[in-house]
Amino acid sequence: MIVKCNKAFRHQTSEGRMYKVIEVMIKKNSNAVSYRIIDNEGIPSIYDASDFSVIVNDMRDAAILIDDFQIVMSHRHIINSELNKKHTEGFWGAYFDDDYEAKRILQEILAE
Repeated sequence: MIVKCNKAFRHQTSEGRMYKVIEVMIKKNSNAVSYRIIDNEGIPSIYDASDFSVIVNDMRDAAILIDDFQIVMSHRHIINSELNKKHTEGFWGAYFDDDYEAKRILQEILAE
């Protein structure tokens, strides 16, 4: 999925710039929707979906994870990663702990 930023957030996002959505998250208690994108600093960060417009509505190879708090649509390699079982904070916890495998998986997804 490709989105266009309508409202910049500090220096992390730029109005008018396009971003690739890595994950879509919907909170069950509020129906709030967020996107995880690679921001201007190169960090996979979460932003409110209302600040973006969908340009290309296609998430190939997506899988869905439903838990008690949210619904997450992400790339199947992220959802199905063993890192979700091995790390207490799942795939993204491993990624931010500089896990080589998590970094490699994300780079492959971005290259697609």
